[in-house]
Formats: sequence, structure tokens, C-alpha cells
Amino acid sequence: MEGDTKLIVFLDREETNGYRWVFRAETLEATFVPLLSFILQTSIIDDFSIFHHAGCPIKCLESLESTTPYQINTLRGYVPLCLIEKCARNAVKKFGISRMEFKKRLVPRLLTFPALESTKDWDLHLDRCPDLGVGFARKFMDIDVNIRSSLNFGTVSNETIDDFVERMGDLRIVDRTDALVRFETNNPEKHVIMMKFDKRQYSHEHRFVMVVVSADIEASQYDNYLFG
Repeated sequence: MEGDTKLIVFLDREETNGYRWVFRAETLEATFVPLLSFILQTSIIDDFSIFHHAGCPIKCLESLESTTPYQINTLRGYVPLCLIEKCARNAVKKFGISRMEFKKRLVPRLLTFPALESTKDWDLHLDRCPDLGVGFARKFMDIDVNIRSSLNFGTVSNETIDDFVERMGDLRIVDRTDALVRFETNNPEKHVIMMKFDKRQYSHEHRFVMVVVSADIEASQYDNYLFG
């Protein structure tokens, strides 16, 4: 029905072929929340993906019960912070956010959740990042995340790659241009690239993209990682 609000949830349990549900807004609290609470507390979830239409009341996820911490290996999509809080320590192996829209002061909390302490695979698309991605860059290096882990965020400020380098402090720089910096990590087999993209037509913001790459790639291969 046109204009009908729905929440689409994909769940893939390790021992099954998975589930796919579509719930209408008026049934979320009565049907969806109790069912999902039961599954999350009694199963190991290999892949939990949340997708919803614009305007969907995804706040219903705040009502999920969590007497037992959730065991979710992959968490991605429109992920609310309240769901991450309910996951067990070190549970999440892969974490991806699709344009998470909340106040930028809440972004640093993503660096403190016990469930994400040892997450190796990151794919973050944020509206804003208050420290130009410095916190994520340091975490990526500290826990040695997987190649192609990435952070993508926007800014309406005039901050540059120089500002990022200054905030990071002592970097072992491999390559540097006005728009890009490539630097070493604690793992000699991996580097990090941070690039600032110009404003697109009709856009008021710049985008920054940070990605972990193999240490042996050539400059001609950057796009494969930045746009991959």
C-alpha cells in the first residue's frame, strides 16, 4: 500500500538458511519486538541486517529485551546504538553502518562499546565525525583491523588533510598530497589511506574516506580501495 511504513529485517542464523521479515508499523511493538527479543537471546546470529524505509519508527528496537547478551557475528545496516549495547563483549566480528544519522557527539561511543572491542571488519558511513576520524584511525591500528575496513563521513567545515595529520601526531607517512595521506600502521603488511573529496554539485559538504590497505599496493590502485 502506498505510504505504508515498514521495517525490513534480515536475520541469518548459523544453523539455518536464515529469515526475512517485513513488519508494518502498527504491528512492531505487539509482534516484532517480542519475537526478535526471543530469537536474539536464544540464538547465535551470523548476520543481522536492518533496513528500513524513510520515516520508519525504528525506535521500537529500544524495547528489545536483553536479559541475556546477544551473540551477533555481523551487525550492519541502520544500527541503533541501543542494539550494540545489548551485544556480548567481543561478539561482533563485522560491523557496518549505513549513513547512521544521530548527533555527532554520540559518534565516539562507537569506540567504547564492549561488543566492538575486537571487531576486525568495519564499514562505517556516518553523517559526521567530530574528530576527523582520528579516534577510528587509532582504533583501527591498535586492534589491527582487516584490509578494506573503512570510514566514510561528511563535514561542512574547512578542515583538511593537514588538520587530520596534525591531530594524529607522529605518523610514519608513506605518501602525501593536498587531498590524501597514506601512513604506516603497527602491522608492516598494512597501511591506512585518508582522503578528502571535494564537494559535489549541489552539496554543502566535503566527504572524507579512510580505508585500510595492503602495504604493497601502488598509487594507481588507490581507487580500488577508496571506491571498492
